[in-house]
Amino acid sequence: MDGKAHFTPEGQAYDAERTPYLEGLGLCVVRFSNADVMSSGEDMCWQIGQELTRAVER
Repeated sequence: MDGKAHFTPEGQAYDAERTPYLEGLGLCVVRFSNADVMSSGEDMCWQIGQELTRAVER
């Protein structure tokens, strides 16, 4: 979950560097805003399930 700090120019620059690093470790980065999770938690869980399914199929 990404809070407000991730939507600042500095936060976005940090994420732009960190995401490829994490993916290089074999991790899948899926980002959700705190607001999305709080208002649509069920949808976020579904999306995470979809990402897990894709990862298993690779």
